[in-house]
This record gives sequence, C-alpha cells and structure tokens, in this order.
Amino acid sequence: MPGGFSLSVVSGILQSAYGLGPQRQDALLLVALTMEPAARLASEADARAWLNDVAKAYAARAGISYDTAAGTATGGAAAQGPVVSSAEVAKMQQAQREHARQQMAVLARQAGIDLRADARTAESEKARADELQAGLDGLSAELGDDYVEGIKPVFDALKARRFDSYWNWARQDAYVWIQQAIAGGDAVADDEARVLQLQNCADDKLLKLLDGTVAALSAGEAPELAAALCLATRLRDACKQALASHPVYRELLVPTQPQTSISPTGGTSYSEVPRAGEPSLTDYIEHMKEATDGQVPLLHMRENGPC
Repeated sequence: MPGGFSLSVVSGILQSAYGLGPQRQDALLLVALTMEPAARLASEADARAWLNDVAKAYAARAGISYDTAAGTATGGAAAQGPVVSSAEVAKMQQAQREHARQQMAVLARQAGIDLRADARTAESEKARADELQAGLDGLSAELGDDYVEGIKPVFDALKARRFDSYWNWARQDAYVWIQQAIAGGDAVADDEARVLQLQNCADDKLLKLLDGTVAALSAGEAPELAAALCLATRLRDACKQALASHPVYRELLVPTQPQTSISPTGGTSYSEVPRAGEPSLTDYIEHMKEATDGQVPLLHMRENGPC
C-alpha cells in the first residue's frame, strides 16, 4: 500500500463505498490476500482501484451485489446497514471528542482540578532544560569540550563496596583506623575497646590485610607513616594472637567514685573520679571481697541453711 493508506482507511472505504460491516470486511480482506499486487502501489488512486477489483471478486464469490445508490449491499436475505461516508464518520468522531473534552473541562473545574498542571510542569521543565543546555553550550564554546569533559564527576555507584557482614566491617574498621593514623587524626589514640572488637572479629583474611598494610608502611620513608606503622603492627599482633581462641567479652569499665568539692566561695561541684588503687573492675571486685576488721566482706555469698 502507498504511504498513509492504512487498514483504518481501507475499513472506511469498504464501509462507505460498499456498505460492508466488520465481518464482511474481514472476508473481503482474506480474498485480497490472494490478489496481492505485483509491486507496491504508487498512489492512493491506484490503491482504490485495486481495492475495487478485490471488492468485485469478493462479491462474485460471495454472491452479493453492491447498491451504492441505495446505500446497501445485499447477500441473500442479509442486508447491510446504511452507508455513511468516511468524511462524515471522521466529522462525527471529531465532534464527539470535542464534546467529551468540554465535559471533562467542566467536571475538572467543578472538582478544582487543573487539567493542564502536568503540561505546565512539562513546559517549565523544558524551559529549564533549554536554559541549562544553553549554559553548557556557552561553557563549551568558551573553554572547549576537553574542559567540560574533564570536570564531570567520576563517582560510579556501581563501584561502591558495601560491607554487610561482621568480618568485612572489621576490615573496614582496621583500614579506616590506620588511615586516620596516617592523617594524624584524634582517633589514633590508644583504644583498647576498639582493639578488642577487632580481635573478636579477626580471621585469616583480616590478618592478611594487616600483614600487607604493615609491609606497605614499612617500605615508606615518610615520617608521618611511623604512627600508622606502629598501629598496624599492634593490630596485626593482637589479631594474630586472637586467632587461637574464641571471641571473648572483657569488661573495660574503670571503677569510679563520687566526689563533691566545695569552693572557697561556697559553691559545690560533683563529679565521678577513678577509684584509688582500683584501676580495673577486677581490682574493684577483689577489694569488695576482702574482709575488713573481721567484718563480713561487702561482696560475699551465703549458703542456704536453717533460719
């Protein structure tokens, strides 16, 4: 078929010129398959002429006749509906669409809905996009494409690595801690709790990571690497020692006691200070277990017995 001569156009011609309904049209198109043109039809006039030949062949096979003057096509006792030209059909469809659009507009106003809200948003976004594109074009024209390409961000979310298990978190914590030591951050201070946490999560792969880090830092000559090397060596030795035992919990709390001070002006201040002679919780418990002046220790256990 020539360009624009679609199936809907063929259906309109069969309805308006020959009065054929949908089922008759399908039957005629089956006959048309057996009468395929030898070459592509060049114009709409050629297509109409070919379609007229097909209609005649179908009428001869089906035993019907077309009465375009009366607007009917008969086939035995079956009669087709009145014939309406395709132009009239298109006109009626356009009128129906316009009527439906007017009804939608009335209902939208009644409901307080702006039917053009999305269109206005799209227009605003397009204007903004055009403005940005104009700015990029001006930047490219002024500085060149190499500069524009060179300032593009290089972050790629697909390359981000997520640590979602305890052994991976341990590797990340060790790596971050060592990096902070290289940068001279405050987190480089001795942190026994942090070391214990790494020990409890240690495995062969963490030890390999620390071995490689120690080797890399040892090869460097920069003075700022000394603190990081010392930390990495300590972590490696601690984790190597922990591989021979199961994870353990160790209380690192420093026992404290209340202290109230009175200033010369009569003001008071309260604070918790470390207990003298009891640097660890173990020392505190042992001290509580000791008997003083023959008295029962403050911390003791009694056996069940008669009252």
